[in-house]
Order: sequence, then C-alpha cells, then structure tokens
Amino acid sequence: MNAGNTWGEGVFGSGLSPSPAVFRCAHYAARLAVHLMLAALGGQLDVFAHLASGGLLGRAFLPTGEQWVPFAVFGAVAAISPDVDAPLALLGTEAWAKHHQVFTHSLIGLALIPLVLSLFPFQFAPWCTRYTLALSGWLLHVVLDVCANWEVPLLWPASQNRWALHLLDTDFSWPIDMLLVLGLALTLWQPAMSHARALSVATASVLVLWLVAGLPT
Repeated sequence: MNAGNTWGEGVFGSGLSPSPAVFRCAHYAARLAVHLMLAALGGQLDVFAHLASGGLLGRAFLPTGEQWVPFAVFGAVAAISPDVDAPLALLGTEAWAKHHQVFTHSLIGLALIPLVLSLFPFQFAPWCTRYTLALSGWLLHVVLDVCANWEVPLLWPASQNRWALHLLDTDFSWPIDMLLVLGLALTLWQPAMSHARALSVATASVLVLWLVAGLPT
C-alpha cells in the first residue's frame, strides 16, 4: 500500500481522495458552527434562552403523559425557528447584519414558518395542536427578541420600522438563561412532573416581573 494514500483510502475507500466539494462543504459547515457557537456565547439573545423557553412552552402544552418529550422538543424547535436564517452568516458579517431577523421575524415569517413546521409528518399530536405550538413558539421567540436589544421589523416589507423594548442591558443575559434553564429542568424532574404546567407559567411570570421591574440582567 502506498503510504501517501493511507489516509484517503482509510476514510474514503480504496483509491479515493476527498474532492474539493467535500472540503468546501466542510469549510462552510465549520464557519456556520463557529458563528452559531459565538452567537450562543454572546452577541445576541442566545440560542440557549430560545431553546429553553420553547421547551417550557412544550411542557406547558402537555405536562404529563408518554408524549411530553416530543412536545418539549417541538416547542424548542418552534422557538428557535425564526433564526432559520442563520446560514446568512456564511455570506459574511455585512450580509448577516443587513438581512438577519428580517423576513423570518416579520408577519411573512409569522404566516409561513409555523405553517411549514406544522406540516412536517410528526405524529405526536393532531395538526391543529402542532400548528398552535409552532405559532406560539414563533411568537415567543419574537417577543423575547423585542424585549432584548434586537430591533424586529414586524411589518416588513410594508414598513421598514423596527421595534425593541430594550428591557435587557445587553443582548445576552446569564440571569435570564439560568432562570429559563432552571424552570425547564424543574419540569423534567420526576417528582415535579405533575406540576410542569404550573412551573412553566411560574417561570414565565418571574421572567416578566424581572424584566418589568428592571432587575439586573
């Protein structure tokens, strides 16, 4: 065996070597992964907050029973769905700043994204329930973004105006993250599962009071 081809043969099969297309795909995937990691660690209302809030939403929809896991997972997916435009990061910082949170955070996104999510062949609940959960997750995401420092163009393309309440000191908040993650963790704790809906509502209430009271974030 030719020592120079050992790596290529071991990974891609005998006599094969990685094509330029494979390297390009790997390069773009790595760039997107790094961008999403940085987004999760700071610079915007992060991925963890949206996922945890969506999980809480799903737990509130179905607090007990065998199907609570897909409800929680679908709620988390719905709550992060407005950021489906994350691949814009591959086009560079300027494209990201100009186009991120435009279409997907507008009334057009409201009309399309929950509908598309609900049409996926998930069988854990009737379509009407899936659509309601998807719609609630989209609204929850946008509300959290508006509460932060992200200005959302809700009426785009009819209007270019953007709205934000600036209730967070920064776009990234450890206290808010910890509150949401703790609330979700409590709903998954076996002794507290029967109270999952109440815990979800209580977590949301504390979050609202925290923001309205202007406590440190």
